[in-house]
Amino acid sequence: MPKFTPVILPDAKPNYDGTFDVKVRIGHKSRSAYLDTGQVVPKKEISKGKIKPMWIVENLSNLLKGITETIKNIEYKLDAMTASDIKTYIENSKKKASVSVSDIDFKIFFSEHIHKLKEQDKYYKTFQTAFNALNDYIGNDMLLATDINVSFLVGFETFLKGERKITRLNQGVQRTFTSKSEKGASVRNILRDFRTVFNAARFKHNDEDAGVILIPNNPYKKYKLPEIKSVRSHRALTIEEIRTVWSVKVEPNSRPELAQELSKLSFMLCGINAADLYKLKLTKGKRVEYNRSKTEDRRKDNAFISIKLIDEAIPLYQKYIGQLNKRYSSEASLNRGIKSGMDALVKLTGIEGLQFYSFRHSFASIARNECRFSKDDIAMAMNHVDSANRVTDIYIKKDWSIVDDVQRGVVDIVLAKKER
Repeated sequence: MPKFTPVILPDAKPNYDGTFDVKVRIGHKSRSAYLDTGQVVPKKEISKGKIKPMWIVENLSNLLKGITETIKNIEYKLDAMTASDIKTYIENSKKKASVSVSDIDFKIFFSEHIHKLKEQDKYYKTFQTAFNALNDYIGNDMLLATDINVSFLVGFETFLKGERKITRLNQGVQRTFTSKSEKGASVRNILRDFRTVFNAARFKHNDEDAGVILIPNNPYKKYKLPEIKSVRSHRALTIEEIRTVWSVKVEPNSRPELAQELSKLSFMLCGINAADLYKLKLTKGKRVEYNRSKTEDRRKDNAFISIKLIDEAIPLYQKYIGQLNKRYSSEASLNRGIKSGMDALVKLTGIEGLQFYSFRHSFASIARNECRFSKDDIAMAMNHVDSANRVTDIYIKKDWSIVDDVQRGVVDIVLAKKER
C-alpha cells in the first residue's frame, strides 16, 4: 500500500504572505509524488519540517482519511501503478467529486464532442445534424444530462417526424423556416448519433471504480431506435442507367466530368464515399486500404477495409487520388462540386434522382440481384457490420478475397465483360 505523509518541501519557497504550501507525499515503490492540499502554514508554525498547530494537523488527518478511502476503489491494481499514477487518480477523483449532476449541460458536452471530432479530422457532419435537430427541439434552453429520459426521447422522435420550425445560418444571416418531416432513415440516424454522444457523456462523467456516477440515468435500456421500414429504391440505378451516365459526352475538366468519373471510381472501389476518396493518399500498392470516415468511431475495427485496385480503376485512381484535397479546400467543397456535376448529368441523361450515393446503392443491388452474392459477402464489400454477428466477427480473420470476388463480379457485369 502507498504511504501518505503531510510535508513541507525542503526547497519550498514562501507564498507572497510568507506562508508555505502543505503537500502530501505519496510514497510507493521507492518513488514519490506530491499532492496539493490547498492548506498553508506560517513559517513560525513549522518546526523542523513538522506542522505544529493541532487544527491544521486535524484537517490534514481528515484529508488523509479521504485519500485512503478513495484508493480503496483501486486496491486491486495498485501493484501495477506508480506514485504518479496514484496522484493522477486522486486528482481526477477530486475533480469529478466537485462536479454535481446538475452541472452537466448536455448541449455543451455535445458541442465540445463535435469540436473534438473536427480537431481530430474525423467525421462529424451527422453529429452536427443531430445537434442542430436538438436545438430545433428545445431551443436555447439548457439540457441537463439527467433530463434525458424515455419521455424526452419519444418526444424528440415525434418532433423529427413532423413539420417543424428550424433556424439555420444562411449566407451569414440566421433564417427560420418550416422543414418537412424527416424520413425513417434520417430520424433513426439523428437519434443514433444523439445516443452515441449521450453514451460518451456517461463514459466521461461516470467512474464506477471511484464510485462517482454523475449520470445515473440510461433511457436506452427501454427506449429503442425506430426501425427503418424500407430503403428508398430510387437510389439504385439499373445497369443500363449506369452505362448511360458513364458514356454520355461531357466537357473535359468540367463538373459533369468530375461527377461522372468519381462515380465510376467509387463504383469500382465497392461504393467508396466521396469523403474517403477525398482523404485517400496515392500509393503504389495493389490494394486500396482505408478506414471509413462515417463509421470509424463507432466500430471496434475502426471500419477498416482493403479493396483490390483493379486495372480498370487505375487511370481514375491516379488522376484523382491525392489531388482532390488540393483542388478542393474541404470535403464540403468537393461534395458541392459533385452535386453540381450530378445535376448536369440528370439533364444530359434524363435520369431523375441521380445522386453520387446512387452508385453505392447500385453496387449493392447488382451484387445481390444480378450476381447472387450473399448478403454477408455484400456487407463485407460495402464495409458494413451485421449487428447480429458483432461478437462472432471479432473471432473471424478477414478474408479480403471475398471482397475481391464481389467487386470483380459486379464490375464485370456493368462493363459487359460477363453475361447476366
